Amino acid sequence: MQKKQFFLIKAFIIILIGWAFITLENVEGKRLIQLLCIFMALNITNVLRASLKSPFKISLLAVDLIFFILLSLLSRYVINYFLYALYIMAVIEAGLFYDFRQARYIIGMIFLSSGYHYVVLYHYRPNLGIVSEIIFMLLIYVLLTVSLYFLQVANKEREKQRLLNEQLQEINNKLENLTRLAVKTDIAREIHDTFGHDMMGLIMQIEMADVLINQDPDGAKRMLKDAKNSARQGMKTIRQVVETLRADEGDIITETVDMLLDGFEKKSNIMIEKDVDEKLYDYPKKIHDVMYRTIQESITNSVRHGQASHIVVWLSCEPSYINFRIKDNGVGADTMHLGYGLRGMKERLSKFNGNVRFKSEEGFEVKGYIEVTK
Repeated sequence: MQKKQFFLIKAFIIILIGWAFITLENVEGKRLIQLLCIFMALNITNVLRASLKSPFKISLLAVDLIFFILLSLLSRYVINYFLYALYIMAVIEAGLFYDFRQARYIIGMIFLSSGYHYVVLYHYRPNLGIVSEIIFMLLIYVLLTVSLYFLQVANKEREKQRLLNEQLQEINNKLENLTRLAVKTDIAREIHDTFGHDMMGLIMQIEMADVLINQDPDGAKRMLKDAKNSARQGMKTIRQVVETLRADEGDIITETVDMLLDGFEKKSNIMIEKDVDEKLYDYPKKIHDVMYRTIQESITNSVRHGQASHIVVWLSCEPSYINFRIKDNGVGADTMHLGYGLRGMKERLSKFNGNVRFKSEEGFEVKGYIEVTK
């Protein structure tokens, strides 16, 4: 039941009880004016509690109890059962709409007020019927109070569940945003590592063809033919990246580290000295692939930025680690700047509790490790 609906019903009950009280007791004169004022005051406090949002609303309910006592004193009977409907409504209101730590004081006051009238009645008419009536009314109050208490507990649990659901929804939204960001990062990194590597080989082949076009036309033609094949391979790689990311099937790497190095040496005419531990291929594909990408990015940078002519690639598999080192004889770098490729390398390795260091001294060196489990 909504709060405003409850107070509307309560206002109607107050009017109905006032009419019954005045009619059945045949009230007139000064007492009639007093009763009308009290019932009007009850409805005024009822309306105020329905409309106000002040934390002191429960104090107005305590004022209602004073009015109930005044009504009892103005009644011709020691026990006026019409008033007990007001007492019960007050208990229900206290239990439904106020914190139980506050409501219990109001309910206690109602017990004392109604109990006082029964004690007075028993004083004048001590019999078993009055005792039974006292016990019956007491049970009603107790059962009503207990029911309202558990109702409040259930409402608080529902509110906690609602807040928890909102928090979970907020967390899910954040995770969804992070997932989207991770997907974008993966796409960019995949294109950078695969297509960028192929394009680097293509550029070098075209440059070599440009050098040979006058001195060795046949050699230049062979270089251009190789460049055409590299361009086709680049387009094929892009399609593979898109299809793989669309199907969410993981990495698109299909060749080994050795194949990567042999192919790059052939395309770029760069001398690559390799010492790759064959145990690498005994590990899961994700282990091989992270090393593949690390080496691919390193040798591409050696040619693109370092203008190297000789690269040493060393990789050793220990029981719990894979150690690697890629060193070139290029120009190195005066200032170390972690671009997109180097940052991506560090991020990949960190997923395997690994680390990497970059050193620019007589060329450029990439050295690090990852943790592995077979």
